[in-house]
Amino acid sequence: MRFKRYSLTENVHEFSLLQFDLPKEIADKVIAFASTLSDEDIYIDEKDPSYGRIKDPHITVLYGLSDEFPDEVKHVAKDIKPVIVEIGDLSLFTDNPKFIVLKFEIKSSELEKLNSKLKNELEYTSSYVDYNPHMIVAYLKKDMSNVDTWVNSLNNSLNGTKIEFKTLMMSSKNGDKYPVALRG
Repeated sequence: MRFKRYSLTENVHEFSLLQFDLPKEIADKVIAFASTLSDEDIYIDEKDPSYGRIKDPHITVLYGLSDEFPDEVKHVAKDIKPVIVEIGDLSLFTDNPKFIVLKFEIKSSELEKLNSKLKNELEYTSSYVDYNPHMIVAYLKKDMSNVDTWVNSLNNSLNGTKIEFKTLMMSSKNGDKYPVALRG
């Protein structure tokens, strides 16, 4: 069964993604914060517009799904209760050879349990063994000097913000988005 289209993006991806879309007021703060970063520090890939400053802040719950439609996700999620998360410190992923990821850490044992349940019950592909809950702010150039000191100097006014999510969003590899209610 196909669900009503939520929105359409221009990009088509190799896999589908389960995510929590941020409430507008918090998403706007993340976008505003990202806009304060210097253009000279931002990593851009002209072939892939998903890099640079984040345009649609979200929390990745599980990436790598092969399904294009949320039927299986809906089935697995039917007993899942809404999830509360807390935005944590700014930090970095530095393991990519092309760029550095500036991100907010996300704290939530409920989110980690949700990720584990989805991994156990859905077919997915991932090169990451551990789940590291986060929200990307921007992709930075790899050659930034003193990046750790720089990150520590940034003002993180979102630290400690709590959000309850009642809807899991499936961002399909075909570009469509489908909401999946968490009612548990």
